[in-house]
Amino acid sequence: MSKNRNPTQNPRMRLVRLISIISVIFFVVLLGWQLLILTTGSYPEDVFPVVKIFSGTEESIPVAYAWTIRLAIVTAVGLAVSFIGWIAANRRLGK
Repeated sequence: MSKNRNPTQNPRMRLVRLISIISVIFFVVLLGWQLLILTTGSYPEDVFPVVKIFSGTEESIPVAYAWTIRLAIVTAVGLAVSFIGWIAANRRLGK
């Protein structure tokens, strides 16, 4: 029996692997940016207008910290899911 029964499975798995690799790169860059902000202890000034728009308040510092915590959770979950998808696609492709 052939290892790949469905001939369209390989291109789909390669696409899943490519998307997973791009996602891992994106989330690693995002994590690096967050760690830089954490180590310096300050936010770039260009973040505050965006926070004011999304929050609708003038108190941008507490809202920025709340958004940072949400972003950290999204980053951790996204990085884990992307990495698991990458490993699963590699195993499915037999690499």
